[in-house]
Amino acid sequence: MKASIDWLSDFVDLGNLTPQAIAEKLTMAGLEVEDLFDRFAHLNQVVAARVMKVEPVKGSDHLHRCRVDAGSFGESQIVCGAPNVREGMVAPLARPGVTLPNGLTVGEAKIRGLMSAGMLCSELELGLGTEHAAGLMELTAEPGQTLKEITGREDWVMEIGITPNRSDGLSIIG
Repeated sequence: MKASIDWLSDFVDLGNLTPQAIAEKLTMAGLEVEDLFDRFAHLNQVVAARVMKVEPVKGSDHLHRCRVDAGSFGESQIVCGAPNVREGMVAPLARPGVTLPNGLTVGEAKIRGLMSAGMLCSELELGLGTEHAAGLMELTAEPGQTLKEITGREDWVMEIGITPNRSDGLSIIG
């Protein structure tokens, strides 16, 4: 069973315990915590980037070639199909190597003959909300800041192995 520490804190006062201490206490109580991870860890590798230039891609009715500035991470060319991309906006940039919550690992890609070094993202793609139709998530941050810094999102998830004698552990309330 997977359980969010954020969710658990709705039912139990966890005080100032670290996620590791909570996992240890549950293990000592007979619920084996098999894994513990921050479900927003990927936000450390996603940075705010200012869109400097937007040009339509020849032969496409929705793709744009964007030049973005990600502060200390440098400038990149990104091919983007979001309907709200525009010059001057600041949006999340998933750099090559980032694995998004949906399992997609972002890499460098050639799209319509143009190299794209990453991906500008929506809230849905980042696991931060359900909004996707509106396009890119708009930020009010300085280029180069990580989304972890910007959003402050952190939610540790425990994977708990439930043994037959601990059926009370099959729910958060239990």
